[in-house]
Amino acid sequence: MQRALICAVILLVSACANPINRVTYQDYKKQGVLAEAKGDWATAEQAYYRAAENVRLGNLEPAIQSNSLFDLGRVKRKVGKFDESETVLKQALALDEKLYGSDAFLTSITISELCATYLEAKKLSEGIPFMVRLEPLLQQHSTKYSAQGRHFFKLLYEKYSDALANQPEAERFRKIAASL
Repeated sequence: MQRALICAVILLVSACANPINRVTYQDYKKQGVLAEAKGDWATAEQAYYRAAENVRLGNLEPAIQSNSLFDLGRVKRKVGKFDESETVLKQALALDEKLYGSDAFLTSITISELCATYLEAKKLSEGIPFMVRLEPLLQQHSTKYSAQGRHFFKLLYEKYSDALANQPEAERFRKIAASL
């Protein structure tokens, strides 16, 4: 009976968010941000991976989990690990859609990073549906994006347009880029 009670308490405690993991996550996230600022992508990747692992192990809330996966997926793209980036960003997107909705501002940011991953991985056919999905979100949230964000979107649509050359979506994406 006593062992069963101890096991139940251990399971209950392990199911709750761990404050040690939260602090460790924040430390690794700061390391990732600093490494990014220096252009040290390998260190940023490692720091964001450790941050994401602390979120997972600590059972931290889904919003933090989504953010940590987004950071990791974005940096995986920067270091050329496109398959890993795609996997992690899809996980972040699933969380974003559940937390905020499919047409939310934060969801649009994750979608744009996934589009960039598909572009750089030369998986344009997989990226096109997300680019189409992103278009109305850019209009809906236009006032929320920074100048840097709008520039990123403009380049993303231009690059897709150039890569698609004479395909039907090329002209559509070129017009979207011009409007940003």
